[in-house]
Amino acid sequence: MLYLDDLYYTPPAERNFGVAFHPSPLHANLALAVAAPHILAAAKGIDVVLWPALFKVWPSYHWGVQQTGDCVSWGTAHLGDVNMAIAFLAGLIRKPDAMVATEPIYGFGKAELANSYRYNGAGMAGQDAVEAVTKYGSLYRRKYEADGNTIDLSAYDGGKARAWGERPGATHGVPDWLEPIAAEHKASKPVNVDTVETGAALLEAGYAWQYCGHTYWPTARTPEGFGAKFTSGAHCMTCVGVKYESGRPAWWRIANTGHGDHVSGPPEVPACGVRPPDVYQECGGWVPTHLVEPVLRAGDCYALTAVEGWPILDLTTFGFDSSILG
Repeated sequence: MLYLDDLYYTPPAERNFGVAFHPSPLHANLALAVAAPHILAAAKGIDVVLWPALFKVWPSYHWGVQQTGDCVSWGTAHLGDVNMAIAFLAGLIRKPDAMVATEPIYGFGKAELANSYRYNGAGMAGQDAVEAVTKYGSLYRRKYEADGNTIDLSAYDGGKARAWGERPGATHGVPDWLEPIAAEHKASKPVNVDTVETGAALLEAGYAWQYCGHTYWPTARTPEGFGAKFTSGAHCMTCVGVKYESGRPAWWRIANTGHGDHVSGPPEVPACGVRPPDVYQECGGWVPTHLVEPVLRAGDCYALTAVEGWPILDLTTFGFDSSILG
């Protein structure tokens, strides 16, 4: 993983992580109140966890270890895996071929977008990842063959990520023959997650989102999974749950799927009627609002959907306690 001094825009005042975020044209008109006001209107302010859908569809899921500064592609791919699992269980899409591959997101976002000239070395912004998957699409963790070409994306390959996305020396993006295949799997219009109210409403409606910027994540937890110790840096993860206290979002379940650091602590007790599998306890925990809220205000966190119109999804399809949902 690479940190602030290794990443992103130049000059430093234009680096997108932290207080000086300069949004692209994509950022305009992506407020939840514009894109999906029905989600805000329907929000009840309840505790929600979305990760059980992932394990119901992909029971062998395991976190990975990124080999370069491609954390944004990991955080974006994981929100895609969770959100497509929920949409599939709700009967809105067919089951995906496999989980989402990170390397194409990195290549599309780093080397194919018109504004990618701003980048050298490793790393990219959250907005570029969502623009990549809405403009170019996604590929899955499987083998592809077309026009005499073959490539296997079944397992993460940091060498491919570097070759497709990092400059100098990159091969200028994803191979051309894969682009028509990726275009069959484009995400719908993204939503910018810039407030805790937006983030909580999206989770309640069944949508995980990027947690991207100068972020904080737990390295140790309590029995309830609450972060007991934290570290920070320029990093992207995925938010998959929210807990309320005194009527306001207080804790956020963050999945750090590509970092490889284990979160130490005792086994977690169930949350919202379900207990995280050991493998998911290892890569995440609950982060308090006072650490999450500044990241959202910085403007580089997004949600995506595979379904047009941002429908409110049925969360009882993956073992949620229906009494919690009212």
